[in-house]
Amino acid sequence: MHVPHLMHFRITLIIFVCANKVTADAALLGKDTILDCNYKENSTILVFWGIQFQDASRCHISYEPSSTNTSSNCSERMRPQGTSLHLSDSQASDDGMYVCDVIHTTGISHTEIHLEVLVQPYVILTVNSQSYPECQAIGGKPPANISWSPESEYVKPERKLLANKTWVTTSTYTNENFHGSALTCVVSHPTFSEKRFLTIRGNGGSFPLWAGLVTGISVISCVILGTLIFWQRTNIRRCIRGDKQNNPTVGQQSNPVRERNLGMVRRKPHFIQHAKATLSSCYYSVTNTSSSYT
Repeated sequence: MHVPHLMHFRITLIIFVCANKVTADAALLGKDTILDCNYKENSTILVFWGIQFQDASRCHISYEPSSTNTSSNCSERMRPQGTSLHLSDSQASDDGMYVCDVIHTTGISHTEIHLEVLVQPYVILTVNSQSYPECQAIGGKPPANISWSPESEYVKPERKLLANKTWVTTSTYTNENFHGSALTCVVSHPTFSEKRFLTIRGNGGSFPLWAGLVTGISVISCVILGTLIFWQRTNIRRCIRGDKQNNPTVGQQSNPVRERNLGMVRRKPHFIQHAKATLSSCYYSVTNTSSSYT
Protein backbone atom coordinates (compact mmCIF):
# COMPACT_ATOMS: atom_id res chain seq x y z
CA MET A 1 0.00 0.00 0.00
CA HIS A 2 2.95 2.31 0.53
CA VAL A 3 4.53 1.77 -2.85
CA PRO A 4 2.47 4.34 -4.82
CA HIS A 5 3.39 7.08 -2.34
CA LEU A 6 7.06 6.22 -2.66
CA MET A 7 6.89 6.32 -6.45
CA HIS A 8 5.10 9.67 -6.33
CA PHE A 9 7.83 11.07 -4.08
CA ARG A 10 10.52 9.98 -6.52
CA ILE A 11 8.69 11.54 -9.47
CA THR A 12 8.44 14.82 -7.59
CA LEU A 13 12.19 14.94 -7.10
CA ILE A 14 12.77 14.47 -10.81
CA ILE A 15 10.34 17.24 -11.70
CA PHE A 16 12.08 19.93 -9.61
CA VAL A 17 15.68 19.17 -10.42
CA CYS A 18 17.44 22.37 -11.69
CA ALA A 19 19.75 22.74 -14.65
CA ASN A 20 22.64 25.09 -13.74
CA LYS A 21 24.77 26.87 -16.34
CA VAL A 22 27.50 29.45 -15.84
CA THR A 23 28.74 31.39 -18.84
CA ALA A 24 30.57 34.60 -19.72
CA ASP A 25 29.57 37.13 -22.35
CA ALA A 26 30.89 40.43 -23.67
CA ALA A 27 29.26 43.49 -25.20
CA LEU A 28 30.77 46.45 -27.05
CA LEU A 29 30.25 49.91 -25.62
CA GLY A 30 27.26 51.61 -27.28
CA LYS A 31 26.16 48.43 -29.09
CA ASP A 32 23.17 46.15 -28.50
CA THR A 33 23.63 42.68 -27.06
CA ILE A 34 21.39 39.73 -26.21
CA LEU A 35 21.86 37.52 -23.15
CA ASP A 36 20.34 34.07 -23.60
CA CYS A 37 19.04 31.70 -20.93
CA ASN A 38 19.58 28.82 -23.37
CA TYR A 39 16.11 27.39 -22.85
CA LYS A 40 14.09 26.94 -26.06
CA GLU A 41 11.06 24.90 -24.95
CA ASN A 42 7.51 26.21 -25.34
CA SER A 43 6.49 25.20 -21.81
CA THR A 44 7.87 28.33 -20.14
CA ILE A 45 5.74 29.69 -17.33
CA LEU A 46 7.91 32.49 -15.96
CA VAL A 47 11.28 34.09 -16.78
CA PHE A 48 13.03 35.90 -13.96
CA TRP A 49 16.22 37.97 -14.32
CA GLY A 50 18.16 39.03 -11.22
CA ILE A 51 21.07 41.39 -11.95
CA GLN A 52 23.91 42.45 -9.66
CA PHE A 53 26.16 45.16 -11.10
CA GLN A 54 29.82 45.72 -10.35
CA ASP A 55 29.01 48.62 -8.02
CA ALA A 56 26.89 46.19 -5.91
CA SER A 57 23.55 47.71 -7.00
CA ARG A 58 20.77 45.31 -8.03
CA CYS A 59 17.64 45.14 -10.16
CA HIS A 60 15.25 42.46 -11.43
CA ILE A 61 12.93 41.71 -14.34
CA SER A 62 10.10 39.15 -14.44
CA TYR A 63 8.29 38.12 -17.60
CA GLU A 64 5.29 35.86 -18.28
CA PRO A 65 5.34 34.68 -21.90
CA SER A 66 1.70 33.59 -21.88
CA SER A 67 0.40 37.04 -21.02
CA THR A 68 3.48 39.18 -21.88
CA ASN A 69 3.18 40.76 -18.45
CA THR A 70 6.48 42.36 -17.42
CA SER A 71 7.62 43.71 -14.06
CA SER A 72 10.94 45.56 -13.87
CA ASN A 73 12.91 48.03 -11.80
CA CYS A 74 15.89 47.94 -14.18
CA SER A 75 16.91 50.42 -16.85
CA GLU A 76 14.57 50.87 -19.81
CA ARG A 77 17.48 49.73 -21.97
CA MET A 78 16.90 46.21 -20.64
CA ARG A 79 13.84 44.30 -21.82
CA PRO A 80 12.96 40.60 -22.02
CA GLN A 81 12.57 38.81 -25.35
CA GLY A 82 11.24 35.31 -24.73
CA THR A 83 13.78 33.66 -22.47
CA SER A 84 16.48 36.15 -23.50
CA LEU A 85 17.34 39.65 -22.31
CA HIS A 86 17.90 42.42 -24.85
CA LEU A 87 20.35 45.11 -23.71
CA SER A 88 20.50 48.22 -25.90
CA ASP A 89 23.24 50.88 -25.98
CA SER A 90 25.53 48.94 -23.66
CA GLN A 91 27.34 51.04 -21.04
CA ALA A 92 30.41 50.33 -18.92
CA SER A 93 28.15 50.42 -15.84
CA ASP A 94 26.26 47.37 -17.17
CA ASP A 95 29.09 45.09 -16.06
CA GLY A 96 27.91 42.43 -13.60
CA MET A 97 26.30 39.06 -12.97
CA TYR A 98 23.03 38.32 -14.77
CA VAL A 99 21.09 35.42 -13.26
CA CYS A 100 18.25 33.91 -15.27
CA ASP A 101 15.67 31.46 -13.87
CA VAL A 102 13.22 29.93 -16.33
CA ILE A 103 10.31 28.17 -14.65
CA HIS A 104 8.68 25.66 -16.97
CA THR A 105 6.36 22.67 -16.69
CA THR A 106 9.21 20.23 -16.16
CA GLY A 107 11.40 22.18 -13.73
CA ILE A 108 13.63 25.21 -13.42
CA SER A 109 16.51 26.20 -15.69
CA HIS A 110 19.10 28.32 -13.89
CA THR A 111 21.75 30.28 -15.83
CA GLU A 112 24.41 32.69 -14.62
CA ILE A 113 26.01 35.04 -17.12
CA HIS A 114 28.97 37.24 -16.28
CA LEU A 115 28.76 40.26 -18.59
CA GLU A 116 31.67 42.56 -19.38
CA VAL A 117 31.22 45.64 -21.55
CA LEU A 118 34.28 46.19 -23.75
CA VAL A 119 35.53 49.68 -24.60
CA GLN A 120 37.85 50.17 -27.56
CA PRO A 121 40.91 52.31 -26.78
CA TYR A 122 42.60 54.76 -29.13
CA VAL A 123 46.32 54.36 -29.62
CA ILE A 124 49.08 56.96 -29.97
CA LEU A 125 52.88 56.80 -30.32
CA THR A 126 54.86 59.89 -29.31
CA VAL A 127 58.21 60.99 -27.87
CA ASN A 128 57.80 61.99 -24.22
CA SER A 129 59.41 64.84 -22.28
CA GLN A 130 62.50 62.69 -21.60
CA SER A 131 62.80 62.06 -25.36
CA TYR A 132 61.86 58.38 -25.08
CA PRO A 133 59.36 56.73 -27.47
CA GLU A 134 56.08 56.24 -25.59
CA CYS A 135 53.11 54.15 -26.76
CA GLN A 136 49.67 54.60 -25.16
CA ALA A 137 46.31 52.84 -25.41
CA ILE A 138 43.83 55.28 -23.84
CA GLY A 139 40.30 54.56 -22.60
CA GLY A 140 40.34 50.79 -23.08
CA LYS A 141 38.37 48.18 -21.16
CA PRO A 142 39.89 45.79 -20.34
CA PRO A 143 43.39 47.32 -20.46
CA ALA A 144 45.25 46.82 -23.74
CA ASN A 145 48.48 44.85 -24.15
CA ILE A 146 51.49 46.68 -25.62
CA SER A 147 54.72 45.21 -26.95
CA TRP A 148 57.64 46.51 -29.06
CA SER A 149 59.47 45.43 -32.17
CA PRO A 150 62.36 44.92 -31.84
CA GLU A 151 61.88 43.57 -28.33
CA SER A 152 63.88 44.98 -25.44
CA GLU A 153 64.19 44.52 -21.70
CA TYR A 154 64.39 48.31 -21.40
CA VAL A 155 60.63 48.85 -21.42
CA LYS A 156 58.65 50.59 -18.69
CA PRO A 157 54.94 49.52 -18.58
CA GLU A 158 52.26 51.33 -16.62
CA ARG A 159 48.47 51.03 -16.19
CA LYS A 160 46.09 53.61 -14.77
CA LEU A 161 42.38 53.18 -13.98
CA LEU A 162 40.24 56.19 -14.88
CA ALA A 163 37.09 57.39 -13.16
CA ASN A 164 34.90 55.94 -15.95
CA LYS A 165 36.32 52.42 -15.27
CA THR A 166 38.45 52.44 -18.41
CA TRP A 167 42.22 52.10 -18.51
CA VAL A 168 45.24 53.97 -19.83
CA THR A 169 48.06 51.58 -20.73
CA THR A 170 51.46 53.20 -21.24
CA SER A 171 54.66 51.57 -22.44
CA THR A 172 57.91 53.58 -22.60
CA TYR A 173 60.89 52.35 -24.62
CA THR A 174 63.97 53.39 -22.63
CA ASN A 175 66.70 51.56 -24.53
CA GLU A 176 69.22 54.30 -25.34
CA ASN A 177 71.48 51.83 -27.14
CA PHE A 178 68.96 50.99 -29.83
CA HIS A 179 70.46 51.19 -33.34
CA GLY A 180 68.01 50.94 -36.18
CA SER A 181 65.88 52.83 -38.63
CA ALA A 182 62.44 52.14 -37.10
CA LEU A 183 60.76 51.18 -33.83
CA THR A 184 57.26 49.67 -33.82
CA CYS A 185 54.66 49.65 -31.05
CA VAL A 186 52.27 46.64 -31.20
CA VAL A 187 48.88 46.96 -29.46
CA SER A 188 46.32 44.17 -28.98
CA HIS A 189 42.82 44.43 -27.48
CA PRO A 190 39.65 42.27 -27.55
CA THR A 191 37.84 44.98 -29.52
CA PHE A 192 40.46 44.95 -32.32
CA SER A 193 39.92 42.59 -35.22
CA GLU A 194 43.71 42.57 -35.60
CA LYS A 195 46.72 44.04 -33.83
CA ARG A 196 47.55 47.71 -34.30
CA PHE A 197 51.06 48.68 -35.44
CA LEU A 198 52.49 52.18 -34.97
CA THR A 199 56.02 52.99 -36.12
CA ILE A 200 58.40 55.81 -35.29
CA ARG A 201 61.42 56.18 -37.54
CA GLY A 202 65.03 57.00 -36.70
CA ASN A 203 67.86 58.20 -38.90
CA GLY A 204 69.42 54.82 -39.66
CA GLY A 205 71.95 55.11 -36.84
CA SER A 206 71.48 55.60 -33.15
CA PHE A 207 67.81 56.20 -32.45
CA PRO A 208 67.24 59.93 -31.85
CA LEU A 209 66.26 59.64 -28.22
CA TRP A 210 67.91 62.99 -27.47
CA ALA A 211 66.61 64.70 -30.59
CA GLY A 212 64.45 67.07 -28.58
CA LEU A 213 67.38 68.13 -26.37
CA VAL A 214 69.70 68.69 -29.33
CA THR A 215 67.06 70.74 -31.13
CA GLY A 216 66.48 72.87 -28.05
CA ILE A 217 70.19 73.61 -27.62
CA SER A 218 70.49 74.53 -31.30
CA VAL A 219 67.59 76.97 -31.10
CA ILE A 220 68.96 78.64 -27.96
CA SER A 221 72.42 78.96 -29.55
CA CYS A 222 70.95 80.63 -32.63
CA VAL A 223 69.01 83.10 -30.50
CA ILE A 224 72.12 84.04 -28.49
CA LEU A 225 74.26 84.41 -31.62
CA GLY A 226 71.65 86.56 -33.34
CA THR A 227 71.36 88.77 -30.26
CA LEU A 228 75.14 89.32 -30.13
CA ILE A 229 75.31 90.21 -33.82
CA PHE A 230 72.44 92.66 -33.46
CA TRP A 231 74.07 94.20 -30.39
CA GLN A 232 77.41 94.63 -32.20
CA ARG A 233 75.79 96.30 -35.21
CA THR A 234 73.84 98.63 -32.93
CA ASN A 235 76.99 99.73 -31.10
CA ILE A 236 78.88 100.26 -34.37
CA ARG A 237 76.07 102.53 -35.58
CA ARG A 238 76.22 104.46 -32.30
CA CYS A 239 79.98 104.95 -32.71
CA ILE A 240 79.51 106.18 -36.26
CA ARG A 241 76.79 108.62 -35.20
CA GLY A 242 79.08 109.91 -32.45
CA ASP A 243 81.88 110.39 -34.98
CA LYS A 244 79.49 112.27 -37.27
CA GLN A 245 78.78 114.71 -34.50
CA ASN A 246 82.52 115.35 -34.08
CA ASN A 247 83.21 115.22 -37.85
CA PRO A 248 80.20 116.57 -39.74
CA THR A 249 81.85 115.71 -43.06
CA VAL A 250 81.29 111.94 -42.44
CA GLY A 251 78.03 110.45 -43.71
CA GLN A 252 75.35 111.26 -46.20
CA GLN A 253 74.58 114.92 -46.93
CA SER A 254 72.90 116.87 -49.68
CA ASN A 255 74.45 116.37 -53.08
CA PRO A 256 76.43 119.69 -53.35
CA VAL A 257 77.90 119.30 -49.89
CA ARG A 258 78.61 115.65 -50.54
CA GLU A 259 80.47 116.48 -53.72
CA ARG A 260 82.53 119.09 -51.91
CA ASN A 261 83.42 116.65 -49.16
CA LEU A 262 84.38 114.00 -51.71
CA GLY A 263 86.74 116.54 -53.24
CA MET A 264 88.22 117.11 -49.81
CA VAL A 265 88.69 113.37 -49.37
CA ARG A 266 90.52 113.17 -52.67
CA ARG A 267 92.78 116.06 -51.68
CA LYS A 268 93.34 114.83 -48.14
CA PRO A 269 94.22 111.12 -47.91
CA HIS A 270 94.60 111.46 -44.18
CA PHE A 271 90.78 111.92 -43.99
CA ILE A 272 90.26 108.35 -45.21
CA GLN A 273 92.77 107.07 -42.71
CA HIS A 274 90.90 108.94 -39.99
CA ALA A 275 87.60 107.35 -41.00
CA LYS A 276 89.21 103.89 -41.04
CA ALA A 277 90.69 104.49 -37.62
CA THR A 278 87.31 105.58 -36.28
CA LEU A 279 85.55 102.46 -37.59
CA SER A 280 88.37 100.21 -36.36
CA SER A 281 88.21 101.67 -32.89
CA CYS A 282 84.44 101.16 -32.85
CA TYR A 283 84.78 97.56 -34.00
CA TYR A 284 87.46 96.59 -31.48
CA SER A 285 85.62 98.38 -28.72
CA VAL A 286 82.47 96.34 -29.49
CA THR A 287 84.47 93.11 -29.88
CA ASN A 288 86.24 93.52 -26.56
CA THR A 289 82.99 94.35 -24.82
CA SER A 290 81.21 91.32 -26.28
CA SER A 291 84.14 89.07 -25.34
CA SER A 292 83.59 89.92 -21.71
CA TYR A 293 80.12 88.33 -21.95
CA THR A 294 81.38 85.02 -23.38
